[in-house]
Amino acid sequence: MRGIPGLTEQGFLEMDSRSPICLNDKEMRENPQDTSEYLKRWKEGDSEALEQLLRHVMPWVEQRVRQRLGQQLRAREETQDLVQQTLIDFLEYAPRTVIKDGQHLRALLARIVENAIRGRHDHHSAQLRAMQRE
Repeated sequence: MRGIPGLTEQGFLEMDSRSPICLNDKEMRENPQDTSEYLKRWKEGDSEALEQLLRHVMPWVEQRVRQRLGQQLRAREETQDLVQQTLIDFLEYAPRTVIKDGQHLRALLARIVENAIRGRHDHHSAQLRAMQRE
C-alpha cells in the first residue's frame, strides 16, 4: 500500500482538513471536544459513543442533504433515505479512516453526502435512458 497519498502505516486513510469540502464549525454548531471524545471512545469500542456521535451529526447531515439535493432528485428521493444511506456509508468507511477532529468528520460526511446524491442521480438517469430506449 506504499505510495498511496494519505495512507498511514496501518493502512488507514488520513483526512486532509485543507480539502475544499471542509466546513466551518459554525455550520455544524458543535462542541469540538464532544466530537473528538465521541470519535475516541468509538474507536475504543464504545457503542454508546457511536450512537451519541450519530445523534450529534445527524441534523447536520440532514441539512447538508437538503442543501445539495436538486429539485429533480428531490421529487424522486426522500431526504431521510439519503441521510440513512450517508450514515450507512459512514459506518462502512469510517473504521478505515483516521478522523482527527470535527472538521475531518464533516469533510468525510460531506463527501459521502455528495457520493450518495450522485449515486441516486446516476440511478435515475440510467432508468430514464432505459425507458427512452423502449
